Amino acid sequence: MVALTPGERVVLRSASPATGAGLVQRDGGDDRFDVLELRAARTLTDSPELPDHLAALPPLPAHTAVRTRTFELAEHHINGRKMDPRRIDARVGKDTTEIWEVRSGDGTLHTFHVHDVQFQVLSIDDRKPPPELSGGKDTVLLPPGTRMRLIMRFADYCCVPQWRSQMRGREPAAARAAFPALSVPGQWGSVHPMRNVALGDV
Repeated sequence: MVALTPGERVVLRSASPATGAGLVQRDGGDDRFDVLELRAARTLTDSPELPDHLAALPPLPAHTAVRTRTFELAEHHINGRKMDPRRIDARVGKDTTEIWEVRSGDGTLHTFHVHDVQFQVLSIDDRKPPPELSGGKDTVLLPPGTRMRLIMRFADYCCVPQWRSQMRGREPAAARAAFPALSVPGQWGSVHPMRNVALGDV
């Protein structure tokens, strides 16, 4: 919690994370940047009380998944392959749920991001995720050797999105892969024509 007095300005700045990786400089672990600037008005009024319970996110039951996929992130590769924008790496059905097992297979800290889909973390190295990873996510941080089981539903679109792994601090070397979400589960004959979504920084 950050307490502000009337007229005060506060800048929240990043700090060195506990990355679990030995090559901190390479992973971007010693980067510093401003995250958020807060400016309090000269006259403040009391905020309303917080509710006793915040909105709950219904869990996606693991038994509803139609398949499980495995992805290993190592250097600039996903499952041993570099990004090729002409290649489709996987096909998923619209209105289906899948489990993706994602593992950092080298000594590097990776992020894993899926476009256009929010997922839930089922487990981290076969253990229950901590509270901060219990909600909907679009990006997770994978320390070296970590394995996460993610569950996601492809609900309401038909396009060619991507997932990607980024080595911290080395965006030009990010590994990416593409998959189409098709309008009829199990029919892979045609894909709605949409170019790959542009990637932003994580």
